[in-house]
Amino acid sequence: LLLRCRRVFITFCLVFIVFVVVMFCCFLHRFFIGLVLLFRHIFLWLLFIFLLCCQSNQCAPGWLQFGESCFFLSTLRKTWDEAKKNCSDMRGDLAVVTSPSVQKFLTGNGRLQYWIGLRGNTWVNGKSLSQSYWSDKPTPGYCVMLRGDMASDKNWYKSSCTRLTYYICERPVQIKKRLVRV
Repeated sequence: LLLRCRRVFITFCLVFIVFVVVMFCCFLHRFFIGLVLLFRHIFLWLLFIFLLCCQSNQCAPGWLQFGESCFFLSTLRKTWDEAKKNCSDMRGDLAVVTSPSVQKFLTGNGRLQYWIGLRGNTWVNGKSLSQSYWSDKPTPGYCVMLRGDMASDKNWYKSSCTRLTYYICERPVQIKKRLVRV
């Protein structure tokens, strides 16, 4: 990304130089007004692309980006409460499945059993469960796990909250602005 940003910056500088030269020539000759407007528009578009390029949505190393969220699939097994605390320590929370695409993403990236942020019928963000992906086989328990080794449309099941298993954390994508030094 930094290399791409440098390329855009170099292109921006070259177009700016051409823009200044054309402006000077047009000032001297008092024609090519249409050309001046064209170069002004190109200059503004390149400035917009440069600014857009030099800010990036990023997740920390070890986190996976999907949409506006970063997800972390743990390699340690913990109880549901310990997993929630660990996610909080990493400035996140247990994952909340907000759409079928998030459900497919989480299922596709994990091959184990993971705690998600659902306890009973309430998500860790306080929202009530509206769409679910329960397994056909009911299981006892209060906390919810997602099985990465099953089809994404039916891979949730309940378990005792004290069971040790892996977990998925979620936090918002951070926008990092990069400064380009010349």
